[in-house]
Amino acid sequence: MRMSLANKPVDSTGPARRSVRLGLRRRIVAAFLVFGLILSSGFAAVAYFSMDDFEDIVVRQLLQSGMQELIALRRADPDAPLPASRRMHARVVSLTALGTLPADLASLRPGIHVLDEDGERETNINVQDAAGQRFFYVVGLSDVAERERFVQELLVAIIILGTLASGALALMFAGYLIAPVQRLARWVDSSVPDHPGGALAAQFADDEVGALAAAFDRYQHRLEAFLRREREFAADASHELRSPLSVLKAGLDVLREDEGLSQRGHRALERMNRHAAELGGLLDALLYLARTESDPHASVAAIPLLPTWKNLARACAGAGPSDPVQVEVTGDPDAATIAPPRLADLVFNRLLEHAVHHTSETRVHVYVAPDRIEIWPWETSAEDAESPQRRSDERFGLTLLARLCQRLGWELTPTDTVLRLEFSAGEPA
Repeated sequence: MRMSLANKPVDSTGPARRSVRLGLRRRIVAAFLVFGLILSSGFAAVAYFSMDDFEDIVVRQLLQSGMQELIALRRADPDAPLPASRRMHARVVSLTALGTLPADLASLRPGIHVLDEDGERETNINVQDAAGQRFFYVVGLSDVAERERFVQELLVAIIILGTLASGALALMFAGYLIAPVQRLARWVDSSVPDHPGGALAAQFADDEVGALAAAFDRYQHRLEAFLRREREFAADASHELRSPLSVLKAGLDVLREDEGLSQRGHRALERMNRHAAELGGLLDALLYLARTESDPHASVAAIPLLPTWKNLARACAGAGPSDPVQVEVTGDPDAATIAPPRLADLVFNRLLEHAVHHTSETRVHVYVAPDRIEIWPWETSAEDAESPQRRSDERFGLTLLARLCQRLGWELTPTDTVLRLEFSAGEPA
């Protein structure tokens, strides 16, 4: 069972933020592609339907003019040969002999008709009655249909090429379009809270990016004011709390030298000394948590882990309940970590005290490795309801310890049986 004690911040780069979305550059390219597709498709549709209407007008005029010439020719010379060519031919039948015609022609009424409109050989026929005869003027458009297919393929190619050209233009101009946003991102990424880079809005045009830069400027001012108040509070708290604590420790040292102090008074004095040390450690931890990342006073050093824990084990001998708990420390003698020494000693000491005070066993094991420390047996849920003295000694809770470890770059993971303290490779914040 894994239990996190600290309120861990939400990782802005994790799954909560990174849903499946396109970046700004890709969205610009996608918008250009859609625009190019719509524009080229609209052009192709207009060209196709315009061409179709124009073809229909031309064919109708051709059929009507050809029919008029045919009727005029037959009136002038009934025996004149009918026009015939590869694309056009004419036919004249008496109205009384319509039954001799093929069924598809005999069923046609006067007017313009289209046969096999969706086939390979589109045929247009103008049918007219004049002087007791029925005139058929036929124009075949099979070669025109082939050209129509070529035009359709050409229009499809125009749509594809127009879309690809729009995408190419988007790739060329996307960098220019998002350059102000990238410049703003670089400035924000390189800025630190206590070293602002100046007025950001003045570096951008009066547009949407400029408005965003002005918003960052206002946020920077608010952040500066907040950090200034935080530093002032930390300085005041450090001075105002450490001064009475120093007076208290000095008074306890004076009392310790009093030879007339009874045994009961010595026990009370030792308890007050212990609580004064806990209060000093608590003050150090709270001030460290309140400091900013750039605080130069948070000095760190290499801490040898195995000697440190053995010293803590010797100091803790006999400090447990009525039956002393033995602390056994083993591990790598070269293991070390980087941290502020006072805070590291504070964390180690409180973890060991918690393990000793809460265990029901007679021995606590501590294993030291370069990347972690393990303490067992570890009991997180055991609380002795009959010992208020034990509960009063728990001044430094695991929640605050976990927050402190998180700030140091460590991870505190208690389970039902083992406490694991894992170290990071770098220095603490």
